[in-house]
Amino acid sequence: MYSIFTSTWRSDGQAVLFIDDSVGHYRLASVPVAGGPVTPLTDGSFDVAGERGATSLTVAPKTGQVFFVSSQKNPYEREVYRVSERGGSVTQVTSLEGVHTPVVAPDGARVALLHSSDLSPTELYVIGTGTPERRVTRSPLKEFDQYTWSKPRYVTFKSRIDAFTLHGRLVLPPRLDPSRKYPVVLGSVYNNTVRNEWRGLNQTLQQFMALEGQYINLQVDLRGSVGYGVAFREAFQGDWGGGDLEDLHSAVDYLKTLPYVDADRIGIWGSSYGGMMVLFALFEKPGMFKAGVAGAPAIEVSRFTSGDQHLSRRPNSHPEIFRKSTLLNYGEKLQDHLLLIQGMQDDIVPFKSTMMMAEKLMTLGKDFDIAVAPRSPHGWTRQEHYAVFTMRKLVQHFDRYLRPGPTQAITSQEQ
Repeated sequence: MYSIFTSTWRSDGQAVLFIDDSVGHYRLASVPVAGGPVTPLTDGSFDVAGERGATSLTVAPKTGQVFFVSSQKNPYEREVYRVSERGGSVTQVTSLEGVHTPVVAPDGARVALLHSSDLSPTELYVIGTGTPERRVTRSPLKEFDQYTWSKPRYVTFKSRIDAFTLHGRLVLPPRLDPSRKYPVVLGSVYNNTVRNEWRGLNQTLQQFMALEGQYINLQVDLRGSVGYGVAFREAFQGDWGGGDLEDLHSAVDYLKTLPYVDADRIGIWGSSYGGMMVLFALFEKPGMFKAGVAGAPAIEVSRFTSGDQHLSRRPNSHPEIFRKSTLLNYGEKLQDHLLLIQGMQDDIVPFKSTMMMAEKLMTLGKDFDIAVAPRSPHGWTRQEHYAVFTMRKLVQHFDRYLRPGPTQAITSQEQ
């Protein structure tokens, strides 16, 4: 979803290093300032991309090495690599599984790293030439190690509408009984979520619901995510509620193939773009989910910020995008259980937009719930008291309509 393109100078100032999208994957390339052919520095078999899109390109002038982040290892991880600014073999710098965000020392001899993984919150590491990562900080409280966290599984399944293979991150209750049926929450919905990293509140929510409520959680990388090539990312352009909604449908189809999933107890939640997708799912595919939570949903495409114009274009040039993607044009089909969460000081999704959506649903006679955070910005869990209030509402919503815990599977003799 986010802009992947970035560039930097070669150390002699005679060429520019940049992210090139002219092949199947985003690759690192060089072009002379004076003009001339593009020289690839990576082979285009994997995406040169950071944690949520753009990667930092750092040139160490002393060594002439370019440090970058990519998905060469697999699409769920982001390791640091280096290559000569003149081309040559690519060397992996980091070794820990997970996601790395680097800062390179001016001499290129050391790299400071923020690193996290599925079961390890973000910590600071330092790595030197020829030496492994050395951990510098320890952030969690001592109680963190007292929990038996559920290790996610990475899964793939086919798109129901085209040739894309979709990727998911599945968190199961630690003592799952495959002979029983469990509720599922799909979310948080967004692009670039299927990662081997610890993402703060969302991660703890997944673990809490798996450990305490015995929910299954699935995240899926919708089209627009990075790590799967140019075509998969570009398929997202100006198509909200289109292919991305079908990706969610494909995820539900996959869940229904798992013998321990209760197909009648599947919920969905997301915020911002993810909240938009929750509304599209409940408005356009009634019955696919039993309950949904839409936080700060991006209801009006015309309200998108300037940074989104590479996705939405402009109303005068692409009016159809703005007509079909504005959620105020939908709502008549809503039949499932909806909770809206909205901060009153949101500067990205105006409070007024969500209230307009609520007004329309009321005029249609729809039943739904709203939770309001009076002074919250777009990140409605940013302040602790709002996070406690809204996350409690979210869990209560799913507990009410999906019911936590497994139910006994019905045998063929009982049917």
